[in-house]
Amino acid sequence: IDECSEKNKCGAHSSCKNIEGSFTCTCDNGYTSQNGRNCLDIDECTTGKADCHRNAVCKNLPGSFTCFCPEGFTGKGDAIDGCTALSWCEWKGHDKCNKEFRHCDNTVRRCTGCKPGYEENNGVCQDVNECKKNPCSKGAACVNTAGSFKCHCQKGYLFNSKTQNCQDVDECSSTKRHCHFDAVCENTPGSYSCKCKKGFDGDGFSCADTNECYNGDYKCPQNSACSNTLGSYKCTCKMGFHQSKDKCKKDVLPQPPTPKKDSKGISLLDLNFLWSSGSTLRSGEVWKLLFLSSTLAIVKSFV
Repeated sequence: IDECSEKNKCGAHSSCKNIEGSFTCTCDNGYTSQNGRNCLDIDECTTGKADCHRNAVCKNLPGSFTCFCPEGFTGKGDAIDGCTALSWCEWKGHDKCNKEFRHCDNTVRRCTGCKPGYEENNGVCQDVNECKKNPCSKGAACVNTAGSFKCHCQKGYLFNSKTQNCQDVDECSSTKRHCHFDAVCENTPGSYSCKCKKGFDGDGFSCADTNECYNGDYKCPQNSACSNTLGSYKCTCKMGFHQSKDKCKKDVLPQPPTPKKDSKGISLLDLNFLWSSGSTLRSGEVWKLLFLSSTLAIVKSFV
């Protein structure tokens, strides 16, 4: 019969072993048997079985123990690492002086002067606001911290690792267009501005052509008309006038030539009249009249 198959045959903290015709109970490590069946915890700390350092504290655990260093010591507390005594600053002074923002002095076992970034006021170390002295470069914003400060680049600036300063970003030179096509971009410290070109109206981000002829913002000479163009205007002289430098002058028609008389005192107009009226002329005068009439026709073509 396997007696070990019965539940809790040996009790807690023990193991059952079946043998021929019977069984045995063996206590777990850290426990000892009182009557062969019930196993009780061994207190290693009181029996001397605990291998703790002489400066360590032994604490009994169910079936085992642990060693730890007491306050004022550091280490694991076992026989190998042991426990090393802490200095006053490492033990009590560290937290105490840190809370007071002071230096810790082991030689006098107390907290002394204020740490950097703090100044004493009525026996208390108070944080110094370094930002009041503007320690940051141009384009940087100062942020006060406990015992120190930080500089952050403002909008429109980027940190330059070479100069260790905040450098202005030239938005006008970037590939991204910020202003309208008909506007001029002007870079400013930490920002930029947009202004519509001459001949355009708007805020620089949106620009529209200005009708100078409509609003009267033009200069044209007298006897001319204004015509609006994209971004500008032009002046055109009215009919009957022509451009002469910056003025419109009236057109002058050419005058017909003054009729000339022949050797006998008869003008071309007189001859034309005589010819058309059928007056009687001498034969020599007839040929002369024909020649002069042809000349008159040519002259009329230029008049």
